[in-house]
Amino acid sequence: MKKQITLLSVLFSMAVMPLFAKVITVSNDNGKPAQYKDIASAISAASNGDTLYVTGSSTSYGSIAITKSLTLIGQGHHPANGFQKPSIIKSINIQADDVSIIGFAIAETVQSFRNSNHLDPVKNIRFERNEMKGTLITGDSAKNWIIDNNFFYNRSLRPDTNFKYITTCSNILIYNNYFNFCDIFLFANGISIRNNIFYRATIEYVKFATIENNIIYKGYLNHNGALDNCKFNNILRLRMMLLKHLLLMIP
Repeated sequence: MKKQITLLSVLFSMAVMPLFAKVITVSNDNGKPAQYKDIASAISAASNGDTLYVTGSSTSYGSIAITKSLTLIGQGHHPANGFQKPSIIKSINIQADDVSIIGFAIAETVQSFRNSNHLDPVKNIRFERNEMKGTLITGDSAKNWIIDNNFFYNRSLRPDTNFKYITTCSNILIYNNYFNFCDIFLFANGISIRNNIFYRATIEYVKFATIENNIIYKGYLNHNGALDNCKFNNILRLRMMLLKHLLLMIP
């Protein structure tokens, strides 16, 4: 009887999982047909748990709002095959929990809170292998973010646009990224900044964070910008020649 109960429990748990999650293809390139020509239509047709594969193209897919728990996978911001093109998006508004955004070239802002309410942010977000030329805004009280292996250029990564300390963030992991002229600031709790390269970039106005194993060149940790109660470990400031060799490895 015990074995039967265990088996029934397993079968029930499997039944509530998204067993019928779909893979949906998107392409705005007439030479590469797909199920949908724009991301908005694909999102409308999708259900929670589905995956959207977005083909690279010379044409931007424009601005999108993600209103369901989805995984979006692009061609990559620097496709290894020279004949391939990146999947370009103008801007993204994440309005649902449990969203993954992987492999896009994003021209402007990514923001992530419901109904323009900074106090109602989304959670469980993976932002990975993207090229980000605008600002990434996680929202107040952001929880369970993984920001991994991205290229950030010329803007900032912060919780909100009100320029105040955010004390209710938790489990924000910023790993393995390249920051060029980009600031990380205004986080005040629950943030881990590890294994990144900062080139002319700044970490400031951050509190109660773990900051370790980062490489900084012509950037700085702004202690006058209130880096209070932070844990620092293995912060390497490089000379120019060594950094040039490292940067040559970046596409």
